[in-house]
Amino acid sequence: MPPLWSGAQVPGEGCPPRPRLQPPRAGGVSHFVVLHSGIMTVTASTSDFDLDAKYRVTDGSVLITGVQALARVLFDQIRADRQRGLRIAAFVSGYPGSPLGGFDQILERNAALLADHDVRWVPGVNEDLAATAVWGSQQDNLAPLSDHDGVIGMWYGKAPGVDRSGDAFRHANLHGVGTNGGVVCAVGDDPQSKSSTLPGASEVALYDAGMPILVPGTPQEVLDLGRHAYELSRYTGCWTGLKIVTAVADGASRLGCPVEWHASAAPRCPD
Repeated sequence: MPPLWSGAQVPGEGCPPRPRLQPPRAGGVSHFVVLHSGIMTVTASTSDFDLDAKYRVTDGSVLITGVQALARVLFDQIRADRQRGLRIAAFVSGYPGSPLGGFDQILERNAALLADHDVRWVPGVNEDLAATAVWGSQQDNLAPLSDHDGVIGMWYGKAPGVDRSGDAFRHANLHGVGTNGGVVCAVGDDPQSKSSTLPGASEVALYDAGMPILVPGTPQEVLDLGRHAYELSRYTGCWTGLKIVTAVADGASRLGCPVEWHASAAPRCPD
């Protein structure tokens, strides 16, 4: 795609004319249409475009990395639950480590988004204490909730953190998830040792803890399978493992955000 020139015509031969921008629609989500020699490209945005648009846009598409898509999973799940008439909060804890090393920074930089969606992020002292804290968010049978209809949880860490957290994972998984809750165990695996001393593959450890495992292959699948992971956790009562490898975490792509996905029906438990 040619660059977006700021002037009507950049000096020099062969320079393209300034692209024409279609004004945004009034209110809500708009589309900025860029025309280059008759070729139209569309980018979803909001009338007050900001860097957090990648987490707020719900109609169209955004450019996003795998780690950013993981953060968006929390917001999309809570938005979907609100459409169902449920007031759901989220509790997130873990320990930073590549390829999910920037996940905690994303949460820290978007404090306003966390507050808007009732997301509480508590950095873990280590991986197993973080897993124990997330386990506690699912114990509304012991401490009933007063302001919410449920709490979803998310643990994050890399393969060595999974190795040391097996006992907490097993006990939390055996305990089950809370009412209208569910837990996603987001694991960053580094199979090529890009930033690790040893290659990582956490499927066996997660399976040993009794978790079903989903493995996204693109940032789009991080979002889609992340949402499925919460529904699967609620349906089975188990934590759901979400294995994210380095290429997916670091990669970026255009991500579709269809409105109808947020209102998708949850599976029904058999009578």
